[in-house]
Amino acid sequence: MNRYHAVAIGLLVIFVILALAVSVKDSPLVAADTKAFLAVNDSHVPSLNKFMVLMTQYGREAFWPVAGILLFFLGGWAGKKIAIIMAISMLVLIPIGTVAKDLVARERPTIPQSDFLLAADKEEGSFPSGHATIV
Repeated sequence: MNRYHAVAIGLLVIFVILALAVSVKDSPLVAADTKAFLAVNDSHVPSLNKFMVLMTQYGREAFWPVAGILLFFLGGWAGKKIAIIMAISMLVLIPIGTVAKDLVARERPTIPQSDFLLAADKEEGSFPSGHATIV
């Protein structure tokens, strides 16, 4: 087994442990998650609100394909390899993330009233994050 396999297996084990930790209701991790959410959500910069809403709604669909295309055409041989690996990773990780959301089934936390820019997504679970999965 080479080092890449070992790292991949290690990351998978960490992911499973984290998935188990966040699926337990009333855990300290969930409480810390709620506190961190409020700290971030209540620290808006009004001049950036529209931009951040656009990035939240379309960032993944707009940013990563453009980044991959630019890498492929402007990044030389290494850029082509990275762009292909990115594309394959997304094709694999998006379905895995969707299945993981269904398996973990962590409800979105009930957050006290805050200055929300977007309504919470009620259709999907909260772990793993689609944004974090892609990154």
